[in-house]
Amino acid sequence: MNVLGYTTGVEANDAPFKTSFPYLATPWAGNHICDCDENDPATSSRKAKIGNAAVFQGLAVAPPEMMATTSPNPFVGRNNLRYHLDEAAQVNIALFDAEGRQIKVLVNKQLKPGTYNQSWNGDDLIKGIYFIKVTKNGVVKQNLKVVKG
Repeated sequence: MNVLGYTTGVEANDAPFKTSFPYLATPWAGNHICDCDENDPATSSRKAKIGNAAVFQGLAVAPPEMMATTSPNPFVGRNNLRYHLDEAAQVNIALFDAEGRQIKVLVNKQLKPGTYNQSWNGDDLIKGIYFIKVTKNGVVKQNLKVVKG
């Protein structure tokens, strides 16, 4: 049956083990440029599959134009809204109740590219679920659900 001669094709770890606790191999992120030797047949095929950027160009995947997070969630009084903008744009961020009524406008201004923090006070709100609508140049980019506890 030649069981001892069986191989999966993986003859070594693809990442070295750490030299301190927890002694685990850190997995590859999957987005690094392969440092394979193109003349080595064992590693050159791996480079074509993983390290070639052309593989990912056909996916038509782009990072979000605008990304927002809120913390803490659930919140009691104050809440912090953190958002990133990839290009200059008119930004409108508003808070709505569960029935869709606008409660507060948190941001309404023309902004340059960058990462922003907007702290806001929710002490005057009753306990419940609220929604934050993030708009860039009049187009809704994200909706966040926040819970007042």
